[in-house]
Amino acid sequence: MIIAEDFMSPFTKQVVNALKFYNIPQVGLISFNNVSPSPIYWLDTTKIFLPYLESDITDHCNLNCRGCCHFANFSLEDEFYPLENFRRDISRIAQTCDVLKFRLLGGEPLVMKNFDEYMNIARQYFPKSALEFVTNGLLIPSLPQKILDTLRETRCVIHFSLYPPTAKILEKITARLRENSIPYDVAKKVENFAAQMTLNGNNNPGKSIAACRCNECRSIRNGRIYKCPIDAACYKFAKKFELKKFASPTGIDIFFAEFFFIASLAGRRC
Repeated sequence: MIIAEDFMSPFTKQVVNALKFYNIPQVGLISFNNVSPSPIYWLDTTKIFLPYLESDITDHCNLNCRGCCHFANFSLEDEFYPLENFRRDISRIAQTCDVLKFRLLGGEPLVMKNFDEYMNIARQYFPKSALEFVTNGLLIPSLPQKILDTLRETRCVIHFSLYPPTAKILEKITARLRENSIPYDVAKKVENFAAQMTLNGNNNPGKSIAACRCNECRSIRNGRIYKCPIDAACYKFAKKFELKKFASPTGIDIFFAEFFFIASLAGRRC
């Protein structure tokens, strides 16, 4: 549930005051499967509202999916989001944006030995945001205990991409998470991939945008925010197939002052 404090509306003010009077923010209201109940989220109306933000902290993956929309199958092992760059960028976003949900992705985030440091930074700067990370889960049975402790302490929810190798050991994976009181959510089994891009120019842009599951997946990486992860990573596609006439990424520099001014004009929502 999202309550926005709009002082121009007497009804909204009455609702907000009643919820505060009864201390409702401390009560869990929403529960999905075995995921911990979510509290009411109090919007900070002095900031830009960002419903969703994600970050690919590494391009390396322990799978090689042909249809990866983050193009991890074209990446080198040493391609990652440097920790200090991540801290700098998350700090910048937290100064001006109220982020409802923040997700860490890859590649496969768990291939990083210092993954716990990224989680701690995310929770430090987004103390009330829903914090998640997406994984294929294959490394969870062998994870160091310190990583599991960090996942629990940062109140992180794990979202599984249920690829065939993951499905084979799913019970082993979930058992370890239950032992450590870590909530998780399992997506439906991945049996095929959708075509993310075409070079023939025959697709209807409106229909493509409507069907795109990344349409509102704002993504941040190395000082820039992108409209979707495909926009952020498509340069790897162009490089792989030596495409000389290919659209450049449209990410906006988050340290460019006018970025936040433009966002504020657009209904204070990114």
